[in-house]
Amino acid sequence: MANVHTFRKSDVPGNDEAINRQDIVRSLHDALNGALRGIDQIPIFMREAFKHRVWECDRIFAGGTKQPPISFHEFVHLPYPVGLESTYDTVRRFLVTDAATLALWDKAVAGVRKQGARTDLVDNVHDVSTSRPAGNSSQSAIRRLRKASESGDAKAVDLLAKVEAGDVKPNRAAIEMGWRSKTITVVDDAEKILDEAIKRIGRVGCIEKIATGMTTAERDVIGETLTVKLVEDLKKKLKAANDAVEKARDKRSKIEGDLAVTQRMLADAREDRDRFRNDLSEAQSKIAYLERLHHAGR
Repeated sequence: MANVHTFRKSDVPGNDEAINRQDIVRSLHDALNGALRGIDQIPIFMREAFKHRVWECDRIFAGGTKQPPISFHEFVHLPYPVGLESTYDTVRRFLVTDAATLALWDKAVAGVRKQGARTDLVDNVHDVSTSRPAGNSSQSAIRRLRKASESGDAKAVDLLAKVEAGDVKPNRAAIEMGWRSKTITVVDDAEKILDEAIKRIGRVGCIEKIATGMTTAERDVIGETLTVKLVEDLKKKLKAANDAVEKARDKRSKIEGDLAVTQRMLADAREDRDRFRNDLSEAQSKIAYLERLHHAGR
């Protein structure tokens, strides 16, 4: 994976990782506050933060001050540069489109709640409430997986790990657990699902009407399938672009080779020209000498 933040190289051996962890925090803080373009970068930075467990390890600020480990709650709430200077709810809003990162986030917050720390998070995408959180289909599946995992369900533990790693979608995990049925409309074919929905709802009306009339499972599978298709399309375009770059490089190499040959031929021609000029000059000198001898003999 490409480095998503600016890395400050350290002159002190062993400090690079600590500096790198703070650079991740800085990038995440800047993205949350609009200093970096594109809120879609926030889940990427957050995955880096979880990967390096930045709050559990030493960090080194830009001025050289060392920050010792802190709790996850402090990491989220304390003022920057120690923390993100944010709230659970604020950060979570930016993660709802990334199921794997959201699962990591909810797991970390759940750990804080277990320890008895005060939080302002309710595990859904709606307002804080004392009632059971509604959330959306994917988040509901993640909550059930986590609850089943905590109860010792080995299958749920395995599927939750795969969801957190991004290898399995929450909807697929729910189907594997038997919580959702895979009917004729819940298939890994977005076009077929759309056709089924149009048949049931009718073609009259706009796309929004069709989407509204779909079931949650249909929308989830279409979203998952189209996301996979988009990734595949992007991979194909990237490969085509790389192929085009390679062809351009080959063409440039050939042109550079031809140019080198041409330059060598030009240099040889210039040497021949200079040699011919010298030969002509010597010949002219000899002719002039012979002419003078001829005139002197008269």
